[in-house]
Amino acid sequence: MKRFLAMAPLIDEDVNATLFRNMVKSFVLVFVCIQGALLISLGVMAVLHGAEVFRMVLAPRFLSGGILVYILLTAIGFWTIAANIISVFWTGRNWFIASAVGVCFGGLFFYTMIINLLQAFFPRNIFAELIIVGMLLTPCLLILGGTLAAYVSAYRKQQISGFGAFSALLFWIVGVSGILIWVFDSSPQKQWAIAWIFSALLTLIIAPFATIPLALSWNRHR
Repeated sequence: MKRFLAMAPLIDEDVNATLFRNMVKSFVLVFVCIQGALLISLGVMAVLHGAEVFRMVLAPRFLSGGILVYILLTAIGFWTIAANIISVFWTGRNWFIASAVGVCFGGLFFYTMIINLLQAFFPRNIFAELIIVGMLLTPCLLILGGTLAAYVSAYRKQQISGFGAFSALLFWIVGVSGILIWVFDSSPQKQWAIAWIFSALLTLIIAPFATIPLALSWNRHR
């Protein structure tokens, strides 16, 4: 954080609201630019390879509802990745940023290695499968617990309002209910593990609304 923002005679809530609005505007602008670039590339491909490229895009199913699903899913995915990364970098603590990056990439490498070894040396082993399921569910539990702790901390420090916290909780409950209905109807086996993983991914959507104000406050008062 620049020295001016750190020492400006403004309360944390005003600084957080201003920066958060600017972040959302930047998010929308970048997302629109990315989709525009994809559309231009699609046009270039059509020029090079003919109108067959547009056959899938102009399909009635895609035009009727598929395009809306595509925009919604890509927007949610882009928000989840970008906002959570920003919440880490806006802490302004180099050791914290390095630790977060190291844990993510190191954990990914460790999980990939262990899971591949278990599947290679213990195929169709019930204990190996339980270990793999436990390894996959542990990060989900950490995400859920960490997000809950962030919201409680942000609410106690008055970084977010009670209405904002309740809205996030309501969104999560509605989302999890939809996930449970979808998973139990389409995946009769191992449905609890799948529902748990999707619930953690849903949690990452609302996590930045608490972690970003905390990160900015931590950055400003270091």
